Amino acid sequence: MTMVQQTVASQQPEFGPLRPSEQGLLLEAYLPIFPPESSGLQQQPVAVLLLTKIVDEKLKALSSNSLLEKGERTRLLQKVATGYQEVVPWRPDPLQNVRNFPAEQKETLPFATRKALDEDAQAYSVGRQVKRADWWLVIEADYQIAREGLRTQQRSMMSIALLLVLVFSVTFGAFWALLLSSQERRSARHFKRLAEEIENQRQLLDRINSTISDYLVLKDLDGRYRYVNPAFAEAVGRAPHELIGFDNEAVFGYDTARRLEHSDQQVLATGETVTFEELLYLQSQPHHLQISKSDLKDAEGKIPGIVSVFRDVTEIVAVQKRQEQATAKTVEALVKAIELIDPYLSGQSRLMGQLGAEVAKAMNASDVDIATIQTAANLSQIGKIFIDRELLFKTDPLTEEEKQQMEKHVAHAGIILEDIDFGLPVYDAVFQMNEAMDGSGYPLGLKGAEMTLPARVLAVVNSFCAMVEPRAYRGALPVENVLQILESHPGTYDQRIVALLKEVVHSAFGDKLLRGNRA
Repeated sequence: MTMVQQTVASQQPEFGPLRPSEQGLLLEAYLPIFPPESSGLQQQPVAVLLLTKIVDEKLKALSSNSLLEKGERTRLLQKVATGYQEVVPWRPDPLQNVRNFPAEQKETLPFATRKALDEDAQAYSVGRQVKRADWWLVIEADYQIAREGLRTQQRSMMSIALLLVLVFSVTFGAFWALLLSSQERRSARHFKRLAEEIENQRQLLDRINSTISDYLVLKDLDGRYRYVNPAFAEAVGRAPHELIGFDNEAVFGYDTARRLEHSDQQVLATGETVTFEELLYLQSQPHHLQISKSDLKDAEGKIPGIVSVFRDVTEIVAVQKRQEQATAKTVEALVKAIELIDPYLSGQSRLMGQLGAEVAKAMNASDVDIATIQTAANLSQIGKIFIDRELLFKTDPLTEEEKQQMEKHVAHAGIILEDIDFGLPVYDAVFQMNEAMDGSGYPLGLKGAEMTLPARVLAVVNSFCAMVEPRAYRGALPVENVLQILESHPGTYDQRIVALLKEVVHSAFGDKLLRGNRA
């Protein structure tokens, strides 16, 4: 809540401290949400969106910088209430307290000799604070190792200087005859420096590309590979030099090449980066790859080729599928438990989910809302497991006290569902589906737009399915009578949803669905 209040006050994105979890270190970003300008409301945050991301691999890559010298290391610190902690994701305890960080520094830690962060030995260090977060990135070098390097370098420089003086004295006379003018000598030195700089840059890029686990490919406008990094070559089972001149068809096959070619044309047409996911077979094994493509421009702004970055997300996709399967089994088990308790509810959850999904599609709802409606419909009656069976099967009208006992099924459902991670707002949909448009519902008395869209849809289809099916205290009502009842209570039900439900029920799909459910 402190971070939420800070975000609302600053009206800017804020970042919370890293914290450990079972999956790894979590980074939390707090983003202020403003009302649309067309709403006429004051442009103040109305909500805060919390985003979390597992960042272990990124932090490990940051800390394993191959460009550092011996005795140097990159250290990431974050400020906490007790001081500063070092982020070390490769250790069992990924957050380690440090003793010697100068807390009075602001924005930059100037290069100087000072105590090492976690010991009393001297070290060279320099750092900078990360903007909009209480993080410090510090590069620390062991004092003794650094000084030894300087002493060795000094001795080497003296030896090289003496050797150069000797070489220069011996060779100067021989080369002087070849350098006919000072212009030729300047040109020779200039091109030598250029050659050395180009070679240094090439070696640096080769080292970087060799350590990147993502697959990098550079193609010309004819689709021919001009460069591939070692990771891509290893993935397709060939040496990097063998792939030069190949195209996608030679590596992936005709059908896959045609699919990838479409994204190439999109990049060339829009000039923007295109990112998508694709299932590719690498050495006969399926891999889910996240592919990003962008054009490569030369100094004159022309496009000589396209750069593609492939990231293997196969393990992430597999984890997501296992989570979805586990969720589906959980829902299935809970639905069976509901139907065992109350046979009158048998099939109602399935009918609610199918009708609710069709209504949501007619409203052009998002895939997330549709999936939420289907899952929440199956779990909508779970709280009735804890209601007295005699009360569920009572044939006489319920007393006020009995109605209050019956309404507690929502609270029971909340207790069951609150800690289950469905990856969807299922808890909110189930908890709010008994609310009413005018605030007369339960358990919170929410009104209209205070209810989520899935909850408003479920409120309508739940009442519809309950009335068209028999109960212990009455028989099933005709469909047309039920629709009239829903239309006559605008204070209870969202009439737009009621109208769309009527269209779905009167469609061939709806008629087949209702007949099949009654059979």
